[in-house]
Parts: sequence; C-alpha cells; structure tokens
Amino acid sequence: MKKEIICLGEGNLGRAFKSARIKTIPKSICNVLNIDEIDAIVKKHKPGIIINCTGIVGTIKCYEDESKAFAVNVSGVSNIVSVCIKHNIKLIHFSSFYTGYFNCYTKTKLIGDSIITSSRVKNLIVKLPWLYGYQNKNN
Repeated sequence: MKKEIICLGEGNLGRAFKSARIKTIPKSICNVLNIDEIDAIVKKHKPGIIINCTGIVGTIKCYEDESKAFAVNVSGVSNIVSVCIKHNIKLIHFSSFYTGYFNCYTKTKLIGDSIITSSRVKNLIVKLPWLYGYQNKNN
C-alpha cells in the first residue's frame, strides 16, 4: 500500500508542494503548536513522510515577535518530531543556512534543526539560502 505524503505549512514553499499535488494541511486544521492536532492528521492520512514547511522566517519577523518565533521554529518542530517518532514517519524539514549574524531567527532555526538531528526520527534537512515565491516575496 502506497503511503501518502503530507505537507505542513502554507507559505510560498507549502503552496509549491500543493501545486505538485501533495496533500497540504493548512494551519487552520493543523497548528504545529498543538501536538494533538498533528497526531490527529497523521491518524487520518497515515503518511509515510511529513514535509515540514512551517516556520516564522526572516530576521525582522522573528525580531518583532521572538516568542512566536521560538514557539513555531522550536516547539512546533519538536511536536512534529515527536509525532513522526511515535508513528515511524520520515521527516523532510526545510531550514536555512546560518550565515553572518546570529540573531533570533538563526537561533530558532539552529535549535529546531538540532532537535531533529539529535532525535531518532528518519530525516532529511534541506537548507535553503533564499526562497523566492509566487508574489515576488521571500519568506
């Protein structure tokens, strides 16, 4: 039986996966800060892979709301990892290169990546230096 691939996140990257006909789960249905919502989505769709496109991105957004950046980029990743381990699901996680400055954004992304690599979840972390999207905005 072929297992489904689901994508969490609805920014530029998440929309790109949706256009590739991968089941994209919007935040209104599955908030990564709620581990029970992630677990319910996994039980419903029974994926073999979760693609994590969630995150608060950019230094300005993270600076403006550091607590939200830590919640999504750290706690959200931890919740996804826990559910992936529980259900033996592979994780593809999109992250960033940490160049130059060490700030709230790079700190939260580094911690999130460390949660993944220090866990026993089967994973692939894809580090993108920049993302250019549909509306000519990076995010």
